[in-house]
Amino acid sequence: MRVLIKVKGKCTTDHISAAGPWLKFRGHLDNISNNLLIGAVNIENDAVNKVKNQLTGEYGGVPDVARFYKANGLNWVVVGDENYGEGSSREHAALEPRHLGGRAIIVKNFARIHGQFLSRQQMEDIIVACILETLVSTRNV
Repeated sequence: MRVLIKVKGKCTTDHISAAGPWLKFRGHLDNISNNLLIGAVNIENDAVNKVKNQLTGEYGGVPDVARFYKANGLNWVVVGDENYGEGSSREHAALEPRHLGGRAIIVKNFARIHGQFLSRQQMEDIIVACILETLVSTRNV
């Protein structure tokens, strides 16, 4: 399994699934998934919506790389920090990772409602404090 993104700092539901013009797609999961984590800061390059595709070596948007991994049968995870998913109770923030091939969200802790939404999507909501630092230096899980 690959690490899609290591999120730097706070990651609210707006970082995971932006509101605004994207909400017009809320009835169409595939379209709204095009905003997956586009507001999250990548710890590896301090950039927003820019991650390295581990198969091609090229950089792309988070949802684009997630779709590429899914199309190539590669599962992926997100690594975050504390209180991942805080903010509004936007369920799309939990639906989108699973739809695009995500298998787990690995963080120190979750916002309560977001953790419940992830569980309903059969996403592994893994709370890890002691091994999180090790994951900062690797791209594979």
